[in-house]
Amino acid sequence: MTYIFRCHLCNQVFNSFQELSLHKSLELETISRIKQSHPEWHLRECFEFFRSHSDNLSAGSNRNAYSG
Repeated sequence: MTYIFRCHLCNQVFNSFQELSLHKSLELETISRIKQSHPEWHLRECFEFFRSHSDNLSAGSNRNAYSG
């Protein structure tokens, strides 16, 4: 049986838990940097900003289209 791991923030799919963990650590680090440089932003805005710029961090990986 094959398992897939999906990021709950951006809906990206990974083949292993290790890949998902690395992705999430990069994602949380990026959100943390955004919040430090723009403390007036709400968390939702940080997620939206990250989603729109995440292709730069995850180039070459499988990514499902986000519909929301």
